[in-house]
Amino acid sequence: MEAVGLTVGLLALVGVFEDCVTLLSQFGAAKSIGKDYSYLATRLDFQRTLLLQWAERLKLYDNKEYDTRLKDPYLKDLIQSGLQCIIQLLQDGHLLQDRYGVRPANIQEAAETSTALSSRLSLRISKQSLGLWKLHNHAASQHDHTDSSHTPSDADSQSRLRTSDKVRWVIKDKEQFESLVRKLSDLLMDLDRVIPPLQLGWSHQIVLENEIKKLKSVRELRKVMNASVFEDSNLIDVTTQTIDRECTRSILNRLWFRLIDDRKNHIAEAHSKTLEWAINPPASGVVWDDLGQWLRSGHGIYWIHGKPGSGKSTLMKFLYNHPRIMSLLNEWASGRKLTVASFFLWNIGSSEQNSQEGLARGLLYHVLQQNQGLIPAVLPDMWQEAQIGVVDLKVPSKAETKIAFERVCAETTEGAFAFFIDGLDEFNGNHRDGISFVKSLVTSAHIKILVSSRPIDTCVAAFSSAPMLRLQDLTASDIATYINDVVRAHPYTAEHSYLSGKTVQRLVNDIRRKADGVFLWVVLACRALIEGLEAYDDEEELRRRVDELPPELESLFQHILNGLPPRYLQQAAKLLRVCYVNRLLQIEAEISAFGLAWAHVQDMDISKLGNFVQFSLDQRKEKYKILEGRLRSRCRGLLEFKTPVSDETPSIDFMHRTVFEYLSVPDVWKMDCLQIHERQFDANTILAYMSCYELYLYEGLEDEDHDPLLVVSNYVRKVEESSSSNLPHLLNSFASALTYRGESKEKREVSLMPALLMQKTASMLAVELDLTTFVKSQSVRKFNALPRSHRSGGNSEKTLLYHAFKKPLTLHEGDPCSSIMIGHLVRSGCGPNQSIALNGKDTRTCWDIWMQSKHMKGDAVLAPLQSAEITMIMIRAGAVFVPFDPSDPNAIIPHLTARGYRTRLKEKAEQWLEFSPTLENAREQQELRALCNEILETVAASYGKRP
Repeated sequence: MEAVGLTVGLLALVGVFEDCVTLLSQFGAAKSIGKDYSYLATRLDFQRTLLLQWAERLKLYDNKEYDTRLKDPYLKDLIQSGLQCIIQLLQDGHLLQDRYGVRPANIQEAAETSTALSSRLSLRISKQSLGLWKLHNHAASQHDHTDSSHTPSDADSQSRLRTSDKVRWVIKDKEQFESLVRKLSDLLMDLDRVIPPLQLGWSHQIVLENEIKKLKSVRELRKVMNASVFEDSNLIDVTTQTIDRECTRSILNRLWFRLIDDRKNHIAEAHSKTLEWAINPPASGVVWDDLGQWLRSGHGIYWIHGKPGSGKSTLMKFLYNHPRIMSLLNEWASGRKLTVASFFLWNIGSSEQNSQEGLARGLLYHVLQQNQGLIPAVLPDMWQEAQIGVVDLKVPSKAETKIAFERVCAETTEGAFAFFIDGLDEFNGNHRDGISFVKSLVTSAHIKILVSSRPIDTCVAAFSSAPMLRLQDLTASDIATYINDVVRAHPYTAEHSYLSGKTVQRLVNDIRRKADGVFLWVVLACRALIEGLEAYDDEEELRRRVDELPPELESLFQHILNGLPPRYLQQAAKLLRVCYVNRLLQIEAEISAFGLAWAHVQDMDISKLGNFVQFSLDQRKEKYKILEGRLRSRCRGLLEFKTPVSDETPSIDFMHRTVFEYLSVPDVWKMDCLQIHERQFDANTILAYMSCYELYLYEGLEDEDHDPLLVVSNYVRKVEESSSSNLPHLLNSFASALTYRGESKEKREVSLMPALLMQKTASMLAVELDLTTFVKSQSVRKFNALPRSHRSGGNSEKTLLYHAFKKPLTLHEGDPCSSIMIGHLVRSGCGPNQSIALNGKDTRTCWDIWMQSKHMKGDAVLAPLQSAEITMIMIRAGAVFVPFDPSDPNAIIPHLTARGYRTRLKEKAEQWLEFSPTLENAREQQELRALCNEILETVAASYGKRP
C-alpha cells in the first residue's frame, strides 16, 4: 500500500495549494470603473500563473514522478508555511480592505475576473487534480478502512475551502492593489527559493513569456499586453509578436478553404516521357511562342489553349511541379524573392472552385502564406479587425480583394510573383469578369501569369495578342509515345509478336489522325484497342474498331454506353449514378474503392446493406483487383481507379471531368442504357451506407482533412431529404459502426451502445445530426419513457437534449443542434434541469452543459441569434440560473450560489445587443434585440428571488 501512503503524503500540500489558487480567483475588477482596473486584475493573474507553473515544475500532482525534494519533511513544512502565508493574506478581509485596495463585490455587481494567462495551466491542473483524487479514492477503497494510517487526517480534509468561506473582491484603489500584487510576487519568490528550479535560466520572466506564446485569443493577449506595461518591457515585445502571429494565423485560416488545391491534386500525372517539349525551344516548322524564354525573361500573360480533353490541366500541373520551371522563373526574379502561386478552376466543383471570388481568395492565400509580412499592408482592414480580437473574420469583399492585389502589384513591393491559373473558361458566371480580373494582375512588371483555357470567344478576344501555344497542335509526338507504350506493352504484341511493327505504326497513325490532338480521346481509343488485343483481333479488325469510334468526345461517350452488354446495364447504371451523385454532393471528392466494391457485390440493394465485416489487407487488395476488372467491363473505362490498386486505400472517380459534364447534359439519364429499374434505389442512401462501412473500417484519427464521422453525418442528412423512409435502418447501421470503433479503437461513450435499445440509438443519432423532420415524426415522450440503462454506476441517463448539446456519439460538440430541434425536444418533455451523470459522481444538467459550452463561455461559434434563441428556450422551460458545484460540501443538496450564471447571461446578452446592428436582415435584428431584452429582464427579476 505504498502508493496510498505517497498519495496521502501529497494531499495535504495539494489541498493548501488549491486553496491558494481558489482565493486568487476571487479577485476581479468592477466593469463600471474603467479598464485600468481590469489590467490590474490581469496582473494578479500573472501571479496565479506563476503559482500554477510552480506546481507543474514540481509535478505536484504526479504521484510517481513528483520532485523528490518534496519528500524532505523540512522543505515540505516550509512550502506549506509559505502557501499558508498566501492564504492568510488573501483571507484577511480587514487587511485586504484597509491596506490592499479591495472591497467585497455587491450581489448584483458585474465583476471581471481575469484568467487571460492562467486558463491553459488552470485547465491542465484541474485535470491532474481530478486524477490524483481519483487515484487516492480508488487506493483507499482497496485498503482496509479500519486502518487510519492511510487516510487523510481531519485537518487535511478540512483544508479545502468551504463555499461559504469564498468572498468575491473587486478592486477599489489601484495603488494599494499594486502593493498586494507585489506582496504576492515576493511570497512566490520565497516558494521558489525553498525548492529552486533545476534547469538553468529559469525565471518568472521566462515562465510568463512561455505562457504568453501559447495563448491563442487576441482579446486575452490584449489584456496581457496592457497589464505588461507595468512589468518588464520584454513581456510587451513577446506579447506583440504573439498577437501578430495569431492575427496572421486567423487571416490565413479565413482565406483558406478545404478544396483550395483539390483540383490540382487530383489531376493525373503526365504519361512518362511526354510534355518535355514544353520547356524546350520550339522545333523548326512548329508555330508556338517559346514558353521557356517567356518564363526566363517575359512579362504579362502566356496563354495555353486547346480542345476539351487535350491535356491542358495535365500540362499546367506538369509545368507547375517541374524543377526546370522554377529555375527559369528564378532567372527572371534576378535575386528577388520568388513567389509562385497556383489555382486550378473547376466548373463542376464547389463555388470556391469555379468563381472569381474563389480564384482571388486562393491566389491571395498562397501569396500571403509565403509572404506573411505583407498581410498588414495588403489587408489593412482585416488586420485591424484581427488586432482588436474579432474572432469571426469575414472573407475579404471583392473590393478588398481588388485593392489587396493592387498593393501586391505595387512597384514598392519587393519580390517577383508568378501565377499559374488553369481553366479560366470554367468560371461559373461571366467569363469577362474573370478575364478582367486576371488581366488586372499584370499591370506590374514583377508579376507574370501562365493561364490555360479552352478557346472560347471571350478568351480568344482577350489573349490573342499574348504569347501562346495551341496544345492539340503540339502533342503528336506525345500521342505516338503513349499509343506505342500501351500497344507494345500488351502481351499480344510484346511476347507473341502477333502484330508487326508496321501494323502498330499504322494503328498509331490512325488514332493520332482521328484524335486531332485530344489526348483523352486517345486514352479511350487505346482502351478499345486493348479489348481487341485481348480478343486476339487481327490488324483489319483492330483498325475497324478504331474506325467505329466517333471523333467527338460526347458522341464517343454515348457510343461506349450504348455498346455495353445488356447483362451489365443495370450494374453500370448504378455504378455511374452513385459516382455521379457523389460528385454532385461534394461531400467527398472521390469514392472509396473498397466501399464501392462492397456495395457493388450486394448489387446496391438497400435491404442487404448494413452488415459490416472486417477484411485483411490482402483480402481488400483482392477485392480491388476484382472491382478494377468489373469497372472495365461494366463502365468501359468511364470510371477508374484514381490511385494505384496496390495502395491501401485507393479511390474511384470519373476518368475525366468531361464524363461528368456529359452525364450532366439534360436528358442523358433518360437513355435506355442508364435506366435503373429498382424503385427503391437511392444513390444518397447507398453513399450513406458506404460511408458507414468506411467508418467501421477506419483505423486512423480524425483530422482536418478527413473526419469519417462528419462524412457519414453529411450523407445521412442527404438521405433525410431524398428518402427518409430509409433512415431507421441506416441510423442503426451508423450506430453499429460507432459501436465497433468504440469497443476496439477509441474510448467514447458509444462503446456501451449494445446495451441500448436500437430505437434509442436511432433517436440519439437523429437528434445529434439535427434531423428535425425525422425526430418530429418519432415520439420523444415515448423515448423518454423507455427503460433506462445503467451505466458506470450512475442513476441518471443522458437525455435527448443532452445529445443535442454535447453530441457524444458524433463528437461534434462545437456544432450544437438548431434552435428548432432544441425547442421541439423541450416541448416534448426534455427538461433543462434534469440531472445527468457524466463520469462517476460528476453530475450536470443540460442547462449546465449549455452555459458551460464555448458558445456561452468563450468565443462565439454559433450565430448570436441562434445562441440567444436556444438560451431563451431553456429559460422559458424553467432553467435554473446557477451551476452545480461539486467542490461545495453541500452540493449533494440542490442549492443556489449568490450569482451562478446570472453574470454570464447578462454579459452575453449585452454582447449580442452590441452585435445586432451588424445583421443585414432587419427582422433578425429585431428578433435578436427582443430576445436579449427578455434575457436581461429575466436575470434582473431573478435577483428578487431568495435562493
